[in-house]
This record gives sequence, structure tokens and C-alpha cells, in this order.
Amino acid sequence: MSESASVLHAVSDPSARRQDPLTLERLGPYTILEPLGGGAMARVYLAEQRTPIRRQVAIKVLRPTSTLHKAAQRMNAERQALARMNHPNIAKVFDAGETDDGRAFVVMEYVPGTPITEFCDRHRLDLDTRLRLFVQVCDGIHHAHQQGVLHRDIKPSNVLVSLMRHRPIPKIIDFGIAKGLDGSLTDHTMATGAV
Repeated sequence: MSESASVLHAVSDPSARRQDPLTLERLGPYTILEPLGGGAMARVYLAEQRTPIRRQVAIKVLRPTSTLHKAAQRMNAERQALARMNHPNIAKVFDAGETDDGRAFVVMEYVPGTPITEFCDRHRLDLDTRLRLFVQVCDGIHHAHQQGVLHRDIKPSNVLVSLMRHRPIPKIIDFGIAKGLDGSLTDHTMATGAV
């Protein structure tokens, strides 16, 4: 059974939910639908918001770890970075908070896309179309730089492409190790490294 399949099973099985502190059913007005992925620091879920606006969102929740304080600092820096952005090629932040057990979370725009390289290959895009996508990504990164934010983890899996009105639109996600160029994303010193 894959990790995502086992997590889905755990979400639907109340006894498994009690055993796994990473599985959630609800965060405030957000109903957790399924896990989308995650890394060493956090897990990302697809969720539905019903009030006051009905929409699907992505929720990134810290994993419970021994380095929770450091991870929370990174999550706060990511939330601050995303809050500065207003660009069509960067996923937006909608909300933030803490779970009942004190883990930080951030609610973001859900991007139902595929990594940019996979999208280009699957749709057999020609060079001109690939370059047009790349220019949009560069515009998003330039916007981040203008806002004083350095992403520091641009890779195909952090640039998702979706079709909107039959047009491919790339969105930059995961500002988890972003750095403020002016140091203003956090009050703490942040060094790149394992969390």
C-alpha cells in the first residue's frame, strides 16, 4: 500500500486516526479531503472550505517533531513570504493558524496541476510553448524578488501547471525555505538545513 493510500485509509478509519497524529479531519472551517504529499517538515492536504466561501484549498500542516520550534519558525517565514505575494503565477495564501495540539498550518490556493517538466512532456509541447511557460515562471520569481523574497527551492515539483480555459498556467508553490532578502520574514536567524 502506498503512503498516500495508507493515509487515506487512516483518515477513514477512526482507530487509525487516533494512532496517527498526522491525520486530520477538520481544521476550523476546513474539511480535510485527502493528503496531497509532504516532506520532512510538513504534510499537505486537500481540503474544502464551506463558509464563508466555498472552495477547495491546500493546507500545509507541520508534522509533530522534536524540532517543532524551528519548524514553526520556518512555517511562519513561509506564511509571511506568501502573504507578500500577489501574482497570477504564485499560489496565494488564504489563512493560517494552529491545530489543537499547537502545530502551525497555512491555507493556500489549491493548484490541481502537474510538475512543469511532466506537463510539457505529457502534452508534447514545442520549444516556443515551453519557453512561454518558463517566462511566466520567471515573472513569478521576479515578483517574489521585488517583494524581497528568495524562494531557494525552484524545481519542477514546485512549479505546477494547470489548464485554465485550455491555456497552461504555471504556479510556483512551496516557499518553505524562502528567505527574506531584507531579513524581515522572521525574527529568528534562518539557515538552510535539515529540519
